[in-house]
Amino acid sequence: MNVFVFVHIWVYSDEGEDYESLLPSDPGASTTAAPPPNTKQKRGHSPQGTSAPASKKPKQRLLTSTAREEEDRWHDREEEDIKPDPPRFMPARTPGPTFDTTKAQSPISLFQLFFSASVVKKIIKNTMPTLLKESKLGWSTQKKMKKKNSAEPLYTEMVKACKAHFQPYPNLFIGERMVITRGSVSTKQYIKDKPTKWGYKLFVLADSSSGYTWNFFVYSGQSRSPTGNSLSYSAAMDLLPFPLLGSGYRLFTDSFYTSPTLFTDLSEKTIGCCGIIRRNRTGFPQTKTNVLPQKAEKGDIRWIRTGKLLFVNWMDTRQVTMWSTVHQTYSGQTVRRKVREAGVWKNKLIPVPDCIVDYNKNMGDVDLSHALCGSYSIRHKTTKWYKTLFYHFVDIAVTNSYFLHKELFKFNQGPTQKKPLTHKTFREQLVKELLEFAEGSAATPPPPPPPPNTTCMPATFDSEEGRARKHCKRCHDAGAPRVKTAVYCRECRVPLCLSSKKNCFQLWHDGK
Repeated sequence: MNVFVFVHIWVYSDEGEDYESLLPSDPGASTTAAPPPNTKQKRGHSPQGTSAPASKKPKQRLLTSTAREEEDRWHDREEEDIKPDPPRFMPARTPGPTFDTTKAQSPISLFQLFFSASVVKKIIKNTMPTLLKESKLGWSTQKKMKKKNSAEPLYTEMVKACKAHFQPYPNLFIGERMVITRGSVSTKQYIKDKPTKWGYKLFVLADSSSGYTWNFFVYSGQSRSPTGNSLSYSAAMDLLPFPLLGSGYRLFTDSFYTSPTLFTDLSEKTIGCCGIIRRNRTGFPQTKTNVLPQKAEKGDIRWIRTGKLLFVNWMDTRQVTMWSTVHQTYSGQTVRRKVREAGVWKNKLIPVPDCIVDYNKNMGDVDLSHALCGSYSIRHKTTKWYKTLFYHFVDIAVTNSYFLHKELFKFNQGPTQKKPLTHKTFREQLVKELLEFAEGSAATPPPPPPPPNTTCMPATFDSEEGRARKHCKRCHDAGAPRVKTAVYCRECRVPLCLSSKKNCFQLWHDGK
């Protein structure tokens, strides 16, 4: 009970109310001021030196608060809502690819934006010391590296490249991504609503229009923020580097991230927000006046606005509750649904709030980048946990390269190619170019030695000619003293010296 009273006081103190006037009074104490010493107070009379209206001040504030609560009610669709001023879109860079878009880029050149030569060198640099340590036996005095640090160098380079080569368009979304693993590691997480329920959990910030993964980090099982904020708040703030991103963006979230604290803080930084909210979330309106019935007709809308915060309840197949700081409640948009009238199902256009239309367009239920990563993933079984993350980083690099290819096609539409490559064709072409690159970059082997001369072979006169020795041909031609030798070339029929001190046989044939 005491905790509830404290939260109640904190909420009203932000609205400018008097802190002391909202404190609960002691049940055993009187609402009137204490009488001075040695002064008797008659029942029903105010003590001397005090006035009667002072004792009624808390009751007056309570009536004012009650009147304010009675005014907060759910409004119908027919009641007009005031659209808030949209934040001015001022990105830090021009949205889209940040490199030269006038030149055509091959799949391998786009992939090398994320896996450059420096990244490969860093992988080798961080791999070799580990192999050397494992080859040594004995006790080690060095502290063991933390698990997340094994993939930290590659993760840092990958995130830096994702941010450097693309500037998001106005609409962003934050989501959770699961990388499947069957290993028994402490960083493995469980999410019951995901198709992949067990695995490594990634928080991802992506561009809504293209699907480009702009920022992400791996969740290690504990909150990254030391300020005491919730995990959802800390994750959203960590994924939004405001100086590099800019202002005026619109962020779409699911119910895990939606909170009044996050939406208010981002609104102060000129970042608009929209997302699904749970009804039991702190800050959700608790008034029951004109609330949306459980069995309302499809298309019924109820809304409440508190400053910039707009709460919308809409009846579809079930009730959908949204929270937004950038939308008007209803501007006349409709959606087609099947409605049962007089026992017959008919297609009918029903009203739909603006925030739900925008939410389905910019977020929906599918993370496009993760879906493409799962279509042709390079992941395979491994005994090392960090290799699973490495394979997923490669998948992110490939899918981001494909998204850049589609963005470049908007600027370089050739006469022969009328549409960008499909995801499968892009990957196949990337594999071919990687194989050609590997063959061309391999070290050129040394030329093979010349085959031995099998026709010119030494022989001796003793075995064939019957004569013991003859004068060496090379010594005679060089003007050297004549030397007799028992060796001659079987093919050339020329006598030549061949001993441990003199090899006229080889010198003769080399100079021939």
